[in-house]
Amino acid sequence: MRVRVYVDGFNLYYGGKRLAARHAGGRPPAWKWLDLRALESRIIEQRSMGRGAVVDHVTY
Repeated sequence: MRVRVYVDGFNLYYGGKRLAARHAGGRPPAWKWLDLRALESRIIEQRSMGRGAVVDHVTY
């Protein structure tokens, strides 16, 4: 199964900003250079339950 991923940049940015504000010491988490394809591949892999889903395309 091929999967296309659409990322809402607004929610990604402000969600990350909220995480950084809660992070101890006020330093942001180590995802300054976030690999969206790798992130989505891991999420799809966990949720596909062995159906062999792969990320075909990422739109940001």
